[in-house]
Amino acid sequence: MIEILIDCYDAKVHGRETTVQVHARRVKNGMRFEIWDLDYKELVASFRVNVFDLGKFLKIAKAFLEMEVGER
Repeated sequence: MIEILIDCYDAKVHGRETTVQVHARRVKNGMRFEIWDLDYKELVASFRVNVFDLGKFLKIAKAFLEMEVGER
């Protein structure tokens, strides 16, 4: 199971590009990820991926990033 919590502060993240930073840390039975909006210095997303889904999650993330780079 992949648990994702998204918090958008005052709709600042909607409809624009922003610089983000991803923090990842190992937790019991998985990893916790935090996405920070560096323009506003705010936490905009936090999610946990359990150890069983971590490989699948990383493959999806890699494919998404490659798709984004290919569109530029």
